[in-house]
Amino acid sequence: MSVFKAIINNWFRVDLRTLGIFRFLLGLVCFIDIFRRIKYIEIFYSNYGVAPNFFMSEIGSKYSAKAFTFLSSLGTVNEVTIFFYIGLIASFFFMVGYKTKLFHIITAIAVISIHNRLIILENGGDMVLNSFLIWSLFMPLGKRFSIDRLLSSLDTFKDQTPRSLNSEELRVKGEPDYYWGLSYFACLLQLSIIYFFNYINKDGGTWEQGTSIYYFYQLDHFLTPLGNFIKEFSLMPLFLSKILTHMTIYLEMIIPFLILMPFFVLWTRRFSFITMVGFHVIIGISLYIGTFSWVMIAALMLLLSSKDIDLLKGLLMRVSSGPYIVFYDSDCGFCHQVARILRRLDLFSNLTWAGKDWDGDKPQELPDLSDRSIVVWDKESDQIWIRNIAFSKIISSLPFGFTIAWILRFPGISHLSGFVYDLISAKRTSVSKFLGYAACDIPTDPKEQSLAVLYQRSPLEKLYLLIIESFKTVAVMVLILAALNYAVVKNDGFKDWMKANGYKTFRLNHDLNKISKQTRMIQKWNMFSPNVPRSVTWVIMEATLKDGTVIDLLTGEKPIYDKLSYRDTFSVVDNSQFWRKYLGRVAKNNYKRYRPQLKKTLLSNNNPIKPYDDLNQDGVVDQFDRISSVKLYKLSRSLQSPLIESKSNKAKTVSKYEINLSGQSSNRKSKKK
Repeated sequence: MSVFKAIINNWFRVDLRTLGIFRFLLGLVCFIDIFRRIKYIEIFYSNYGVAPNFFMSEIGSKYSAKAFTFLSSLGTVNEVTIFFYIGLIASFFFMVGYKTKLFHIITAIAVISIHNRLIILENGGDMVLNSFLIWSLFMPLGKRFSIDRLLSSLDTFKDQTPRSLNSEELRVKGEPDYYWGLSYFACLLQLSIIYFFNYINKDGGTWEQGTSIYYFYQLDHFLTPLGNFIKEFSLMPLFLSKILTHMTIYLEMIIPFLILMPFFVLWTRRFSFITMVGFHVIIGISLYIGTFSWVMIAALMLLLSSKDIDLLKGLLMRVSSGPYIVFYDSDCGFCHQVARILRRLDLFSNLTWAGKDWDGDKPQELPDLSDRSIVVWDKESDQIWIRNIAFSKIISSLPFGFTIAWILRFPGISHLSGFVYDLISAKRTSVSKFLGYAACDIPTDPKEQSLAVLYQRSPLEKLYLLIIESFKTVAVMVLILAALNYAVVKNDGFKDWMKANGYKTFRLNHDLNKISKQTRMIQKWNMFSPNVPRSVTWVIMEATLKDGTVIDLLTGEKPIYDKLSYRDTFSVVDNSQFWRKYLGRVAKNNYKRYRPQLKKTLLSNNNPIKPYDDLNQDGVVDQFDRISSVKLYKLSRSLQSPLIESKSNKAKTVSKYEINLSGQSSNRKSKKK
């Protein structure tokens, strides 16, 4: 029975601190994801762009089931912009854990609505983010490391005297440290699904031959400056590519089993966490693949155990400063409230608070300083700090405080922070009255106050919690079934494996499929599968102006057709996920239905790509800057195989063909340049 209990706990139980870390990083990714899309609101998300709502409604009803999005009812740039900023604000509050569940729901609605507004832009990172936003809705993410936790502690524990600030730990006795539920298992399962199906879909030649990682760093349209540095200095030779390619395959094969393994959990998950976080960091800083790497790192935080967090706490304690004794104006209500907040942030117990009733050791200089400034004293070295520098020392004693404490001491900023401190210090009585705190005479009971609070639930509360958890379990189970059904049906590599081994393939359940599509919890994981691309591609929007000038709309300059490289092309164009995905997919016949609307948008008076610009660069914005015609050309350059020795270092030629903007299939006859 104890073994069975251990297995269940390893699958369904998670430390609340783990959820707090996960929430912060997930909220940060959501904030960044929304923020990076703001400049594309008009072109991609409004009715003035390439996909107005009426157009999306037409093609959606014809070609696929509609995905959930609130943006389908918002059309103007201002309306969509307001929606984006609501999402930004919600994701920030979700990140810091204020009204966590409410802002989690709003964030999920905003992010998923934005992703589903124009699905042609999505990549694997968007689908990962959608999935974990929904799975985590069923978990209490605000119980630790959150403003909700801080406010609850301030309300629960009445440490109203200076002496009570140094009393026992601020914890409700008997309060759970863990969450137990099916939603945590769903998150582990989601991680495993992503890695397993990415592995099984990688059955092409570049993965078998070990050349995939080499090709990664030849794909100029994906490279970051670091990735281009690796390419230019030939830091990915064939022998290293073979090692890393096969290592990637083996990791994606074994990590799913290590994550779900119910035994030796501490070390199997530690190994999974360390290796895959390192893997995603390297990919994320060297290749432009959207938020995929960063949301995966956030999700991998769910593998952290209680022992891992305790270990991290020990490491952070070593780099924090202290211990210090803090002498403050305990007669000031505002000052005491600040001390109460700082006490709750002091997870390492580095601070001892000394009010007017302090009867312990004191520095000799204290009487001359305490009336005009807070005083921080390092008893061991007999050093004291005052004003803004004292606050810098307090911050440096808190978890991760060392990352920002130096700002208050930085030359120039220190003078500003000192001025702000002196201003608040001089007005502290008025501030106390304004905030409703006592301006003076904070009680100083010489007796130690007990802050013990017992965690108790009434029978009615227990029944309510049981009902809620039961509904959550049923909902999560349905989502798990939908995810598994989609995964085993839609991943071609898995279907091929089943056929090769004589198994009958699974059938798609249409009701479960609707759930997956409407939420975009799509489980088709085929990034760089079955092969890594062996050519560099780009699409040029060639515009002819009224005066005959021909320009590339994304650069505003004369189109370049005979060069396709990081230096000549991708370092000067907007090579984001959005333009790369949109143009790359529009160039395919599967998405030809988007082309007429693109042409109509580019020829309109409200062209959102280059509106009101001096397109012909004659110094005047006039009728001659209007676009009279537009063409799309796809450029492609094949990459040299590292398995074939080349006698020439000359770059391969760039092929060019025109994309038919009428919505007809493109003429793929290449023209060599």
